[in-house]
Amino acid sequence: MILFVCTGNICRSPMAEALLRTRMAEAGADGPEVRSVGTAAVGGPATPAAVEVLADRGIDLSGHVSRPDRGVARFGGPGGGYDPAPRGGDRLGGP
Repeated sequence: MILFVCTGNICRSPMAEALLRTRMAEAGADGPEVRSVGTAAVGGPATPAAVEVLADRGIDLSGHVSRPDRGVARFGGPGGGYDPAPRGGDRLGGP
């Protein structure tokens, strides 16, 4: 699985998820599951700006509902793939 994580799951991570899914489909790639979550998501829609930017690229994000982080941290720890940074910035990668 490829997992994109941001704070609210209303702009950055759902945009990355939608872009990667689209590119994989265009390439005919049968790749891993692609998802996105937010560390503080509350079930809201994508931001109007995110919807507009992707619409300009032919990608529909209008039906997105933010998904909370439910156990993503289990991937963390030494050498893990999830490392929450302070002040709302998230980064993927090991230490």
